[in-house]
Amino acid sequence: MPHTAIAISGKQQIQTLGTPVHIVEPYVPSGPQSVTLDDASSFAPGDSIRITRYTTPQWLHFMGMDRMVRGGKQESWVGNLIFTVRMVTGREGNALTLDVPLTDSYDRTFLPPEEAEVAKIAISGRIEQDGIESLHILALARQVAFDDPLFRAIDLRGLRDAWLRDILVDDATEGIEAASDTSRITIE
Repeated sequence: MPHTAIAISGKQQIQTLGTPVHIVEPYVPSGPQSVTLDDASSFAPGDSIRITRYTTPQWLHFMGMDRMVRGGKQESWVGNLIFTVRMVTGREGNALTLDVPLTDSYDRTFLPPEEAEVAKIAISGRIEQDGIESLHILALARQVAFDDPLFRAIDLRGLRDAWLRDILVDDATEGIEAASDTSRITIE
């Protein structure tokens, strides 16, 4: 029976603190470590924040995701929002400096002002400072169809500041999955 060899799974929960504010720049490309808000007075260095961008019909069309077809049938992109968690490292007026660069762009052409929000958050339940080292995972070699259940070597969820070092994986149909609630994972 296909299964996951090793799973590290925290039960991360995010609680929003206060009222969300909004990004005011007309365009923020992917890559910068700062954003300007309509009111940053409630933020301070060390705060965890969640940046949420909603997926609008205009953005889906621009990205071509409204024309996706699989197996001859129309397919729609799953999800109506994208969120990113960062830590505030500095604040000057309404500009926040972040610990890690942004990986998504925020473009007012496709995103109304109220749909790029920033909120202070409290994170609980995640696992931190954990790792797996010096391990060989061997699954049974087999042929699989695209929709068959899969052997996964390692599954990481609700995890931050962790590492995988000196890991060898043979014949797993999926190797390592790090869910969207993992961050700062080092794989050597």
